[in-house]
Amino acid sequence: GPAMIVKREALAAALDRPDPERRFYLFHGPDEAGARALAARLQAALGADKFALSASALRDDPALLADEAAAIALFGGPRLIWIEPAGDEIAAAVEALLGAPRVESPVVAVAGALRKTGALLKLVENHAQTVVAACYAPEGADAERMVVALGQAEGLAIDSSLARRIAEESAGNQAIAAAEIGKFALFLNAVPDRPATLSHDVIDALGCGGNEGNVQRLGDLALAGDLAALFEEMDRAGLSARDCIPALRALERRLLGALPL
Repeated sequence: GPAMIVKREALAAALDRPDPERRFYLFHGPDEAGARALAARLQAALGADKFALSASALRDDPALLADEAAAIALFGGPRLIWIEPAGDEIAAAVEALLGAPRVESPVVAVAGALRKTGALLKLVENHAQTVVAACYAPEGADAERMVVALGQAEGLAIDSSLARRIAEESAGNQAIAAAEIGKFALFLNAVPDRPATLSHDVIDALGCGGNEGNVQRLGDLALAGDLAALFEEMDRAGLSARDCIPALRALERRLLGALPL
């Protein structure tokens, strides 16, 4: 599974075969990418459209959540009401939802770290109509398994030493690991029905750990005004347009270093 969770088997069943009696799902904890992945898995199992409500709107109008959950969708298929980011400010709205006579649409909330003694957790933790899971960034063998599974989805065979390296370099953050693995798969033209094997060389050339040196050099080349060499280095580093931020930061560091104090 995408997140390390207590009673993982029970959680998988709750997500993949959702019980209509469960009207509120709360995924919380420091691994927000993992929490979001659980919510997406629930949405896929329900075959539902995502209907977003903001926590601030629910704080200002606590009755809104139960009203939306009870509304019958006249067009389209089933809906999953989605609140992200969520926190204790939605507790009153969730209490009204749990007290409502009936609901058409279940609700999922994706929260960061919540206080154990906070209003939201206390309200939903042992309630028959809720599913609650805490998500922590996976560590050790769990992190390696996550990386291997992400690789399989992209058509990349990743051995355990490589999986350990990627997990460490992405600090167990699933979103970062997935972005890196996507980049490696693209570089190797890997797809699930035509898999490729990842090597340390590819990570050295493209990886999040290896980029810092390349990025410092990009800053230098930009300052020198050597555009041909700059574009060549960007190609070699496998940087795409969305990777320009680290290059700009490197340039900024070089400029700050050059300023007279």
